[in-house]
Amino acid sequence: MMTTSDFLNKIDDMIFYEDDYDIWMNLLNNAEDKFFVKVLEEILEGNLYISDFKRIFAGSSYEELIRQNILNQDKLTKELSRLIAFRNSTDDGLDFSSRSLGIAKPDMILENNALRTIYDNVLNDIKEDALYQLLATVNTDSEIIRQAKLRIFNAVKDGIINKEELLLFVRSFIIPIDYRYQTLDISDKNFMLEHNLTEDEMKKMKALAIFMRTKGA
Repeated sequence: MMTTSDFLNKIDDMIFYEDDYDIWMNLLNNAEDKFFVKVLEEILEGNLYISDFKRIFAGSSYEELIRQNILNQDKLTKELSRLIAFRNSTDDGLDFSSRSLGIAKPDMILENNALRTIYDNVLNDIKEDALYQLLATVNTDSEIIRQAKLRIFNAVKDGIINKEELLLFVRSFIIPIDYRYQTLDISDKNFMLEHNLTEDEMKKMKALAIFMRTKGA
């Protein structure tokens, strides 16, 4: 374990290459401080290389999953906000329920323990899928990439790195129920192809599965 003085001295002696600029900026902009410091320490000790992150942070299925999630969350947040504003401005007693669109975490601070449990379980499943797509090795991975993914996986498993610090997720996640806002991961797409389903059909199946979990909550 390096001392603070050793750590700072090694940073001063580091050589930064232009080809690695985008990777460093990706880590700086997206990683939590604790995770970034741990990565930096592993690099300084020679256990990881900054180039190990090229495949992990660029052109991966994880990157596409996060992109889809962010887009869907943005659309869902806007639609829920409009619906709630419209409902609040309407005095005719009609219930324009937002529950058919999605489940937002603030709703569960009310006393619905069953719904809170469902929310936590579904969100955990989503994050586990994202972690799998980030760290799963593929045939095109070089040996060093495989080793980098394995080291990060072990660091998460051993509690050295918290997966919450590794995954790039919006802070107030909304569990989508409306099929239009479902995000398909690699497993969904494989299932879709194996059973000759369209993308919309697959999204409807995911939406129905979540709806059935919330039924009666």
